[in-house]
Amino acid sequence: MQTNKEIIKKRFSKKLSSYHQEAVVQKDIAQKLADIFSQIYPQKIQKALEIGCGSGFLTKAILTNTQIENLFLNDIADSAQIETKKILSKLATTNYQFLLGDAEHIDFPLQLDLIFSSSCLHWFNNLQGFFEKAHGHLQKDGVLAFSSFGEYNFEEIKHSLGLSLKYYSLQEQVDLLSNEFEVLKAVEWTEKIHFNSPLDVLKHIRKTGTNALSNKPFGKAQLSLFTEKYLKLFTQEDNTVTLTYHPIIIIAKKK
Repeated sequence: MQTNKEIIKKRFSKKLSSYHQEAVVQKDIAQKLADIFSQIYPQKIQKALEIGCGSGFLTKAILTNTQIENLFLNDIADSAQIETKKILSKLATTNYQFLLGDAEHIDFPLQLDLIFSSSCLHWFNNLQGFFEKAHGHLQKDGVLAFSSFGEYNFEEIKHSLGLSLKYYSLQEQVDLLSNEFEVLKAVEWTEKIHFNSPLDVLKHIRKTGTNALSNKPFGKAQLSLFTEKYLKLFTQEDNTVTLTYHPIIIIAKKK
């Protein structure tokens, strides 16, 4: 389904502070992306752009091991500027510029050495278009390093509510990149988080701002049906219920 960027902007602007506390999976993904990146790319970069910097998980992880001379940070939520400023002040990073707006539509700086992003690109309505845009703004041998989510992500929500983003498999994402990028690294895994109840699942999703698929509030009847179906399909032997994350990490070099 097509994402409504105004809903995304509203939800993430409101929830970025709780996102930083609740989004433990996204924090882990950002660290893994930074670790993989640092193994295959030089420790000093002239010009880089982060897409969807959010509360600064990836910003911090990348800058801990990599020196970036000119850093550009983007997010659709204006509150991200406040959150990442906290991170950057602790890292004594002063040479940066914040670019507010939808990364599918705003102008990017030219001749970038690196474009990086974590847990953001699955919200895009035209992923191939973004890859083409990134290619056009990277200099020769520039790198695109990102994490997204695969087809099993939030499968419980899909089966119990009938709501889901268009998640691309790892192979589909590699194929979309293949004409203009050389894929240096591509990894994926699934991770199931356990909760005491379906209501706790919803609370978790709301606190991370990832409930941006619909602007319609739950009524009592809908909540009751959701809870009943979720319990029936996803109750475990220990009486908890699960929520599946399916992270994908890709490092690709411009051809």
